[in-house]
Amino acid sequence: MGGRSGTGAMEQIHEHLRVEMRRSQAIQEEGANKGRIPGPNIQVGSKVWLDARHVRTTRPTRKLDWK
Repeated sequence: MGGRSGTGAMEQIHEHLRVEMRRSQAIQEEGANKGRIPGPNIQVGSKVWLDARHVRTTRPTRKLDWK
């Protein structure tokens, strides 16, 4: 038995598994995206609201920060 005889079979198995993984990922992606809504279309220069809850400043409290 040579080392090359099983190489073709292993390559076929590897390719089959690669195809099955892609198919499984596509199914998972479709299910995950089913309930999602697209994000807002924000262009450069658009005015937006900023949620400042996670913005770090050097002020001791949020109340004393610039408005």
